[in-house]
Amino acid sequence: MKKTFFIAASILFTSHAFAQLKPFVTVDYARDEKRAGGAESFSTGVAVGIKMPDKVEYSLKTTFSQPFPNGGAISNSVELKLKKSYDLGLPVQPYASVRLGEKFETARDFAFYGFDFGLKMPVAAGTYLDVGTRYRDAFSTDIDFHSWRVHGTVSYDFDTHNTVGLRYSQSTGYVSEAKTGWRIHYTYNY
Repeated sequence: MKKTFFIAASILFTSHAFAQLKPFVTVDYARDEKRAGGAESFSTGVAVGIKMPDKVEYSLKTTFSQPFPNGGAISNSVELKLKKSYDLGLPVQPYASVRLGEKFETARDFAFYGFDFGLKMPVAAGTYLDVGTRYRDAFSTDIDFHSWRVHGTVSYDFDTHNTVGLRYSQSTGYVSEAKTGWRIHYTYNY
């Protein structure tokens, strides 16, 4: 009897927990210009994640990046992100996140970490402004990868499932990471 009760309680708890999970998929396209030499690159990314009821998100993102117009070294990355938003009862909603990832370049690959902090606020019906900063660096002190990025993003919710956004950012730090960029993204919330 206890075993049957435990199995039934586990099924109920599990189905209740899964019912509160909200999966999402984001695709993006970005174009960056290095501040030192004006060289440009593009990147595409896909992130899959889950939104939890307590304003916590888990996501896994893969990114493909290549310089243009003459090609050059291709780089790829995989990144795991944990994000927590805080509801303070105000229109402004602060958030913080932690990132862990691996970057694969032509001549090397290395692990990195990052921290994000920002504020998301409504500006009109379905329209939000997100301003924030990110610090990112490699775990190895032999890799020059550190950077600070500030960004401003405007996003629009077409409905509960579809969101688009446009982000402008500026990064400072190591020469290859000092750049300005634009990114457009689309998110589908299940």
